[in-house]
Amino acid sequence: MNKTTLTFIIVILGFICRGQNSTPTTQSNYSLDFDTFLSGVKYAEILTTPQAEKLMIDVPAAGEIYYGTNNYLIKMGFDQVGYSSKFSNFQMPSLCDKVKVLIKYEVDEAIKNYSVTFISCNNDSWTFQSKMSFTIQYQGDAIDKTYSIFQNLYPHYKPTYNKYNRYKLKGERTKWTESSLKQNFISNGADPIEGIYEKSFEEASSPKYKVGIIKTEEGYSMIYFSGAKNYEDWAEGDIKSELIPTATSTLFKTKWYMMDKIINTDPYITFDAGMFSVIWPDAEKNIYIKLYPTSNDNINSKNNVPASGTGFAISSNGYIATNSHVISGVSKINVRGINGNFSQTYSAKLVLEDKNNDIAIIKIDDPSFKSLASIPYIINNRTVDVGTSIFVLGYPLRASMGDEIKVTNGIISSKTGYQGDITSYQISAALQPGNSGGPLFDSKGNLIGIVNAKLTGAENAGYAVKSSYLINLIDLMQPPVTLQNISSLTGKQLTEQLKLIKNFTYIIETN
Repeated sequence: MNKTTLTFIIVILGFICRGQNSTPTTQSNYSLDFDTFLSGVKYAEILTTPQAEKLMIDVPAAGEIYYGTNNYLIKMGFDQVGYSSKFSNFQMPSLCDKVKVLIKYEVDEAIKNYSVTFISCNNDSWTFQSKMSFTIQYQGDAIDKTYSIFQNLYPHYKPTYNKYNRYKLKGERTKWTESSLKQNFISNGADPIEGIYEKSFEEASSPKYKVGIIKTEEGYSMIYFSGAKNYEDWAEGDIKSELIPTATSTLFKTKWYMMDKIINTDPYITFDAGMFSVIWPDAEKNIYIKLYPTSNDNINSKNNVPASGTGFAISSNGYIATNSHVISGVSKINVRGINGNFSQTYSAKLVLEDKNNDIAIIKIDDPSFKSLASIPYIINNRTVDVGTSIFVLGYPLRASMGDEIKVTNGIISSKTGYQGDITSYQISAALQPGNSGGPLFDSKGNLIGIVNAKLTGAENAGYAVKSSYLINLIDLMQPPVTLQNISSLTGKQLTEQLKLIKNFTYIIETN
């Protein structure tokens, strides 16, 4: 047999020793020797990198060292030994059931030395660094040599598995459980952000978490309740995220605890009515739906976070129409966007409302307000036909979509609303939280309704109260209000109509 001679150095430094055993090379909240650590681990995963894979092809000895390490790990007695490709999506009740094994090479024409590091789920590590001179005489020699090195370095194999020696991920624990947080809301009330939420659906990389949010002195805390795939690493009451306020009341920076409880400060969280979204740097967005409190839970609202809707002008002296549910039960009403200026906020007061038809009329009540320009549209008092082209203006999902006015279009799908309600139209224009109270126009620019609801679970099925019911409410006002009877929008293209209408469509903020 032809001998291929390849001489290289393998350095054996061993562990940082304490007697026969070793201690972690980094600080942790555990003090485990290597034997104790191994007894709490079931699986081993050998990490691969593109550089290591190329090296194994270019330098056969590198691959043989790799396989020798694999053989030794199997002999040690792990339940399974695999490579990254095999274990990357391997679901376990605890991330700490697996140890990562990293092989590092230093190359100078041939393998001169290498190290093998065992890495725990807490990123504590135990490292074999080898330095020994020998000659590879035939294919497979380095495999056997590597196996022998490990056997000499650590001759007694993996201890019997003991779940009590399993590492635990670091994290922060609170006193809260789902039931105690509900009881806190019953006793003390909840603001619009506080509550219990659940992720809308599960993804491969993102479990369906259930969490609670409660206000703190610094912002809000998000409490983990359930849903983690590595459920033995998470307990009810663990902190899932800390929410840090920004200049926008519904937008928060975060300290987000990842699956392995490493803190990630990249994502942002935005809140809208009944939901929040976690926005990641790659533009991925996870949506959480509010489960508690519901409208039937009789929880007092702290109302210390502004809610938001839309309204539109009906007269030049500051009267504005919106939905009754936008301003119901609030202590303060503010209007932004008067004459196109969103940097200035005007206070307003409730003048009249029709709760049955979800219509309200408010008036700007602010000494700095002067007047509006002439209203460019007229309010239609007749029902329009199915199939009529329409468009909607509003300020939906402002935390994530911004304060610029949004327009969506569609048709009148039905002359009746939810369950045949004759006071409303069904429309196909897309609606989102924040559109409530916005104006509904036909293609000629006539105001024909007020947007007030979206059908959950249906694509592009929304509702708007017919404008004739707004006229009925206006007729009850004292002193009377004179409505515009000449439209400036007839015959204009949609882009031109929008330029005129947008200065008369406003953000309504409430506390």
